[in-house]
This record gives sequence, structure tokens and C-alpha cells, in this order.
Amino acid sequence: KAVSEQLARALMGLLGHREIKTRDLTAQALSVLLLAAQAHGMSEAEISALLAPLSTAQPKPFARVQSLLHEGRSAGEHILPPPGTRRTSASVLGGEGGGPTGKGGR
Repeated sequence: KAVSEQLARALMGLLGHREIKTRDLTAQALSVLLLAAQAHGMSEAEISALLAPLSTAQPKPFARVQSLLHEGRSAGEHILPPPGTRRTSASVLGGEGGGPTGKGGR
């Protein structure tokens, strides 16, 4: 959990980058990281507390991350798959089959 928090804080620093593509990819990476952390035991309250400073410092990126988290949770991305099954990286990263990016395809 501590590693996820450290990585999330580092990514949150990049959400203010001047390039739009960098900001969008960072928001996607942050949401995937937080969904994985939730799958491994981090609570929604802990995630909200981690993102709280972002809500006032950078409201637009915060809203984007919140939206991606909601989409990922709706798709079940915050739940570990049953033992013996694998989730493809395409589904986690929003390629074929959806995922937290909301693009649903390439």
C-alpha cells in the first residue's frame, strides 16, 4: 500500500504538466494504479484521502481521475479476478473490451 501511495503522489505531480497528452496519460496511469491498489486492499476512503489535495490544487485533472475511477469500478477493474484466470492488459488499460480509459477500443 505504501508503494502505491508513493507512486500515486509522483503521478499526481505530473497532472499539472503543460502538455495535454501527458496529463491525460498520467490521469489514466493514476486511475489504473489506484484501481489495482483497491483490488489489493486499499479502501475507497484511503483513495479519496490520497486524492483530496488534488481536488483543490488541480480540479480538472481531479475530475478526470475521479471519472476514470468510476468507470473502472463500474467495469469491475477494482476486483481481483478468480484464481487461475488472467485479466488481459488490454482490458485494464482500456484497449479492446473497455477499461478505465473509457475508449473501449483503439
